[in-house]
Amino acid sequence: MTISKRRIRKQFKQNRHFPTVQESTAILRFVAFFVLLTLYPVLAVQARDIKDVDIILAVERQLQKDEGVPAHLIDVRTRDGIVTLSGPVENLLARERAAEIAATIKGVRSVINLIDVLSIIRADAEIRTDVEHALLDDPATDLFDVKVNVRDRRVTLTGRVDS
Repeated sequence: MTISKRRIRKQFKQNRHFPTVQESTAILRFVAFFVLLTLYPVLAVQARDIKDVDIILAVERQLQKDEGVPAHLIDVRTRDGIVTLSGPVENLLARERAAEIAATIKGVRSVINLIDVLSIIRADAEIRTDVEHALLDDPATDLFDVKVNVRDRRVTLTGRVDS
């Protein structure tokens, strides 16, 4: 008894079933739900196991390691894994960096950043000197012929640069 290849292919094609888009979506939803249902209790218990006092110590330790953040000026409080940072810093970068550091600590669910950036009143000549030094110290701008003007703490740069 000889069965032709054509007949075998025809029977194979008739027996195959590819899931429809709706069936695929339902399968994916079921798998995602199952994974979340399985992992959520484990992750929630792990986050709750970390005490607030341990989170405070870890945040303070990491803040002290960063030279750009005045850790001695920042107050760290925690309640149920939610960290609140407060205190004064001299620049916006230090404020943002402190929040980033706190967010990386295990057990931290959220960070409330109440750190104040102090405004420092500086003389126009001092600002001009700092801007000129910054331009000269940067390899990307040290060769540019840029004039720095400062009036009432507003900096204006004039000149020609390649773009």
